[in-house]
Amino acid sequence: MIRELLAHSDYVRVLSALERRPMRFGALQKELELHPPQIARALRFLTKSKMVELTAADTATGIYVPIYVLTDRGEAMTEVLMAFIIALNRRRSRLGDEYLSDIRAWRH
Repeated sequence: MIRELLAHSDYVRVLSALERRPMRFGALQKELELHPPQIARALRFLTKSKMVELTAADTATGIYVPIYVLTDRGEAMTEVLMAFIIALNRRRSRLGDEYLSDIRAWRH
């Protein structure tokens, strides 16, 4: 599961975006500038691996809208990823910037 997450930067980007706040599908697409199939694939993986769940929020009009939120497992995984990024940055001079360029994209 972790290997697959790290192999797909879109999955990590969606996870990181949801760390900032719960979001709807369209908001994820707009913020991350990804195509709908990329978002759908990432959400399918993250939901199946129990890092994200789909909930419904009651708006002021009383309409329920689907919103994706991190689970406890998703929050734990974002903490692990952040620790990994910090460790890589500390070793930047020994690793070189080419190793860090992909990792930096995760946080956007």
